[in-house]
Amino acid sequence: MSTPDRVRAGSLANASPEGHRDRYVIAVGAAVLVTLLWSTSYILNKFAFEHGVGPFTLAGLRYAVSAGALLLARAIASRRRTARQASGPAAPAEGARIIFCSARPAI
Repeated sequence: MSTPDRVRAGSLANASPEGHRDRYVIAVGAAVLVTLLWSTSYILNKFAFEHGVGPFTLAGLRYAVSAGALLLARAIASRRRTARQASGPAAPAEGARIIFCSARPAI
């Protein structure tokens, strides 16, 4: 099967218009959340530095919180995948598969 055939056969090509709208809303919401987190980081960093938190400690805390959030997201995606498999055959969630599966070279 050639690459264009695989793209046409994928779940994104067969998704309903409502599914596209839901994905769009989720994508915009994620972008707004990331923008809010990014814009408040300066204020939080300034506050932390004034109270004696060093830059490496702050970076370590940031990475620890990020790792916890990724582990939580992976656990939620795994539960959803398990529930979906128990209820019958369904296409895997493309976003979770892209984020949490091993990296493959792009074609």
